[in-house]
Amino acid sequence: MTINIFITVKYAFIILASFVAIILVSSCSLFEDEEPIKEEIDPRDAFIGTYIVDEECGSFTDRYSITIEKFGWGQLSIFNLYDAGRNHTSSVIEDNQLESDSRAVVGQASNGCNIRLENISGSLNGNRLVVGFTINTNRFDGGLSCQEASFSCFISGTK
Repeated sequence: MTINIFITVKYAFIILASFVAIILVSSCSLFEDEEPIKEEIDPRDAFIGTYIVDEECGSFTDRYSITIEKFGWGQLSIFNLYDAGRNHTSSVIEDNQLESDSRAVVGQASNGCNIRLENISGSLNGNRLVVGFTINTNRFDGGLSCQEASFSCFISGTK
């Protein structure tokens, strides 16, 4: 009879120890500090859309629309800047700033001058987009003689 009580106590102890071990292991995992998964935000998303813009270039003013879309890795395509219908790629920098140092030929004037967009930079504040750029014209290779010119332009508009 003593042996039966000893075996019963032994099994009860094993069951109790197993139960305590399970509770300890499971409670430890409850108190681990887990880093919340941070959703990556693409800064280009704020720029995406179609804007109605007012443009000032030298003494000329114009109103038209531009469309901005994602392009490649970290780039934006701006369609119809300078009301030229072609696109120009710009990089998004930080804090809703965009900038591009490339020179894009967006057209050719009737007198043979290439029209280039340069020094594009801008910012987005809410839905208001403001962009500055330089228009340069130069002689078209093999084309008619034309006067070179350069002037600053600004657009501002909302989605």
